[in-house]
Amino acid sequence: MEQSSIQELYIQYLTGVLTVDETRELEQRLETDEPFRQQWELLKQEAEALGASAYLQQIDSAAALQQIKFKRKTNFQVYKLLAAAAVLLLLSVGGYWFLHQPPKEKSIPVASLVTHKAVQLESNGATIQLADDSGQHTIALKNATINAANGSMQYASLDTTLNTLSVPAGQTYHIRLSDGSEVWLNASTRLRFPFHFTGKREVFVEGEAYFRIAADARHPFIVNTPLTAIQVLGTSFNVNTYQPNKVKTALVDGKVITDNRKGQLEELKPGIQADYTNGEGFSTSRFDPEEVLSWKDDIYYYHSKNLAALLEEASRFYGIRFTAVEDLPASQTVTGLMDRKRLEDFLSDLKTTAKLNFTVKNNEVQVHL
Repeated sequence: MEQSSIQELYIQYLTGVLTVDETRELEQRLETDEPFRQQWELLKQEAEALGASAYLQQIDSAAALQQIKFKRKTNFQVYKLLAAAAVLLLLSVGGYWFLHQPPKEKSIPVASLVTHKAVQLESNGATIQLADDSGQHTIALKNATINAANGSMQYASLDTTLNTLSVPAGQTYHIRLSDGSEVWLNASTRLRFPFHFTGKREVFVEGEAYFRIAADARHPFIVNTPLTAIQVLGTSFNVNTYQPNKVKTALVDGKVITDNRKGQLEELKPGIQADYTNGEGFSTSRFDPEEVLSWKDDIYYYHSKNLAALLEEASRFYGIRFTAVEDLPASQTVTGLMDRKRLEDFLSDLKTTAKLNFTVKNNEVQVHL
């Protein structure tokens, strides 16, 4: 293997670009190919001598996040060449840089822990399990006919009583309402809605959801959260209530007015997010639609995220419980992404960028330094 190729591979390893399978191949090569291992050691020594730590700590997390997005959009092999030239790192804002040998232990068996619960619909005293597969299902209830397929449902009914659609951790779901409006529900989210609207259109949401509201000037649409009410005409927006005592409303297009039910109103324009904090009121800022809406594509970007908060987010996103078995550094934050289909790559990235280790025990992923 030419020295330039080994150098490129070394940079890919440091920048967190290598997949789990590629990391395993690297580990095997280091164990069985002595000339390769010697050149690898020389590269490590050169990096330490050049002060790679000081250089890479100057890369801010916002720039790192842009590179992560670029990685996802770009052909993976092309990105590797660019990564080798740019020497980018998915690094923590706390400025940690680890020049260490690849981990020797085998990949932890986390895939077996992913046992998703079914999406549930509670209607008129009955609880229905909605399968998230490619098959189409028609379910006849006393008050409605449900058509469900491919993680989505629509229905026919004149019943105006409220139903509850519950999406468990690790999953997303889509529903088309009777007026033609559509709602995408993120993990650990509940939507209460009537099968049929009469007069005003009103629903209740806890968790995170993206709404695409059918225009109807005579019948405004109202989305109720635990803290606010969002008044809508024809609009697309995202609402997030995951954090206690906080609601985030991000307007993609159209117009909404968010109300804290105490006389405070905030009218939003497209591209603006309103954050309402109980006891503090509203604050507004521009938002990145790719970051806010990426969950619909099973991607979650985290930016300057505290480790404890990241583990909580990962538990919800993957549907697996992550617990810290020891105190994690409170000041250390990380920037990167989660892909719901690539759990092991997420864990591998955290090993490189935050020097975290993982053990599977008691049906959960235990995290330690």
